[in-house]
Amino acid sequence: MTEPFVEVEACAKINLRLAVLARETTGYHSLETIFCGISLADTIRVRSAEPGIRLSVEGDIATGPADENLAVRAADRFHQAAGIVPAIHITLEKRIPSGAGLGGGSSDAAATLRLLSTLYHQPLQKKKLLEIAAGIGSDVPFFLTDTPLALAWSRGERLLELPPLPNRHVVVAYPGTPLPTAGAFARLAVLRSDAPTTPPPIAIATDELTSWDRLAPYAANDLEPVAFERIPGLPEALRLLLDSGASIALLAGSGSAIFGIFDDPYYAKPAVRALLASGFATWQARTLDTWPPPRRRIDPNATNK
Repeated sequence: MTEPFVEVEACAKINLRLAVLARETTGYHSLETIFCGISLADTIRVRSAEPGIRLSVEGDIATGPADENLAVRAADRFHQAAGIVPAIHITLEKRIPSGAGLGGGSSDAAATLRLLSTLYHQPLQKKKLLEIAAGIGSDVPFFLTDTPLALAWSRGERLLELPPLPNRHVVVAYPGTPLPTAGAFARLAVLRSDAPTTPPPIAIATDELTSWDRLAPYAANDLEPVAFERIPGLPEALRLLLDSGASIALLAGSGSAIFGIFDDPYYAKPAVRALLASGFATWQARTLDTWPPPRRRIDPNATNK
């Protein structure tokens, strides 16, 4: 007997802006950021199985213990909220590197919530899904938005969805060394300790974010000094992207990956070759104008036990 399952592409994100503001009483820093989804993606599949939540991981990217995996945590909280006894098998095909600032784990968690909603025919309202997402991680709610472009504040969970920009080619490069988020923010606090004040937020009119040309002046990442200090070769790699014609080149979020936005993929080719020669894992992707939808599939090679 053939076996049905649901699957979806869990896309990565880049931060077109990441301003680190004052530290809150909770100990977290307040942020001002622009999230943008890109086509580099993991694949998540969910099928009915024996009671419990099982996880299989394909690919050579370390994801840690299953009970600490964000997809498993998302599945557990979904079933609790919906009052459903879990009996599923999650298969995670990893492509997004961990610790790179590309939101891979957060995207996996959001994708799992979307798949379970499809599998069980939407037992939870969107508001509840967003509450579950925010409880898992600050980036997770972004991956449940209706468009893959958003202006965000606080820890990233307060979101203003934006109309997507025209698709652009993206080069993503990962040096192979992760940059732990907590350590990056702690080091930035030390680097700023001699500054008289923390940089204030700036006013950004939403109509300034309606084209790549108008957005470009706001593109910045305050964590770059930390990454440059800890990971040799990043400044030169970013300069390589800009010299090759990237309109924006930044550290991708709080991790160690970098990215470049290109109007024409032809001009990205020399940068890709040079980055690969320098030892960077490199991907070519595109910015998204919509999230990939969940799909129901049949595996003709699998049988129900």
